[in-house]
Amino acid sequence: MALQDIYRRVAGAALASELRDWRTGAAPGDALRIAGAAGSLPAFLLRALLDEDGPSGNGQPVPLLAVTPDEDAAAYLRSDLDALLGEKSAAAVLHFPATGQTPYDDEQIASSAPLTARADVLQQLTGGFGGIVVTSAEALFEKVPPPEGVQQDTLRIERGQTLAPERLVERLNGQGFSRVEFVEEPGHLARRGGILDVFPFSGEYPVRIEFFGDEIDGLREFDPHTQRSVSRLTETRLVPNLEREDEEGESGPRVPFFDYLPDAALAATFDEERLLEEAAERFADAEKRHAEALGERENDGEPLPAPEARYLPAGALQTQIERPPRLLFGTFTGDVEAETLEANAHS
Repeated sequence: MALQDIYRRVAGAALASELRDWRTGAAPGDALRIAGAAGSLPAFLLRALLDEDGPSGNGQPVPLLAVTPDEDAAAYLRSDLDALLGEKSAAAVLHFPATGQTPYDDEQIASSAPLTARADVLQQLTGGFGGIVVTSAEALFEKVPPPEGVQQDTLRIERGQTLAPERLVERLNGQGFSRVEFVEEPGHLARRGGILDVFPFSGEYPVRIEFFGDEIDGLREFDPHTQRSVSRLTETRLVPNLEREDEEGESGPRVPFFDYLPDAALAATFDEERLLEEAAERFADAEKRHAEALGERENDGEPLPAPEARYLPAGALQTQIERPPRLLFGTFTGDVEAETLEANAHS
């Protein structure tokens, strides 16, 4: 049987109908356990919520946050959703990854790929994204810049806009973009006469901005390897590395990822007990590394942010997860008060 045929059977079954009914009447803090939802069934049910009229249950574009214990589980869930949604997946499902960085390790070289993905998700959430965000305890453990900072740092430009290229380059340099001969990775910019290439920390491709004097005459995405156009644009957003540090090594204030979620958002947790254990282990490791780093810096006087400034303790993560209505898949802590739907009873 084709995957879409299976999905239609699941979406039309009593389990999906009862799930949608619960969502419509759910209040903040409510929880619903889906017992016996094995394999890819959770992905089918999340898509059913998305397809009905959005995760809000009333047609409003609000996000559904799906939280797994680790990045591998997040990748599997994302893969299931991609298969179910097909071409719609790119617009309906986002992955908010962990940075992969070790706390208080000044020698590590950060990969731009997860930083780009994280910045893209934050930027889309500030713009009213109403699909599914797949993430992990590891990713939520790392705090993020506040929403107002993302809005302030994101530069929206459009074709026909008057903007001196020199001023644009100056602003991008101030946001940490590096001037190079040819852009190859996020954070690069290159100027040749009236053409400015910018590789932002959002999207898959760099943007070529063509100026006629001080007017933006053309915008297009292009492949940095072939230099060929991928798509023409009427407008775009230039997002810097939102998690960058300044010259003093400071990265500015940090807040929980949940600050980006509207009150009507929905959450879904997978093996919540293990998820919180993972968060607790990571925070304990951050505290240990912080103490070691303090000892190494004892005589140089350099400031070192406390773990709570950069990372989210497990107790705080649990509080944040329990705030919106949430679905529980797999194991969860014994003190959770939740209604239960039996998946096996509807098979």
